[in-house]
Amino acid sequence: MLNLEPETLNLIIESLPTGTIVADSDGKIVLLNQPVEKWFGYHRDERYGRGPFLDPDLIRKAAEEEIAKYDIRPPNPKLKTANF
Repeated sequence: MLNLEPETLNLIIESLPTGTIVADSDGKIVLLNQPVEKWFGYHRDERYGRGPFLDPDLIRKAAEEEIAKYDIRPPNPKLKTANF
């Protein structure tokens, strides 16, 4: 098991570009980072000490927005994409 000071763990989690939630052994949220706040519309203080329940509609919307960033369809519908 990795033993880190709480401040060190907080800095690591906060620096991650992906949404990250840390829960204790009871499944209660003890730490989450800014991408989670942005994606799900929760402020971290609203979630600390609560279970990991997140609104499925917000999860779906956030996922769709994230996927849309990587839409690689050709700008001209007559163009074809390569099949690999």
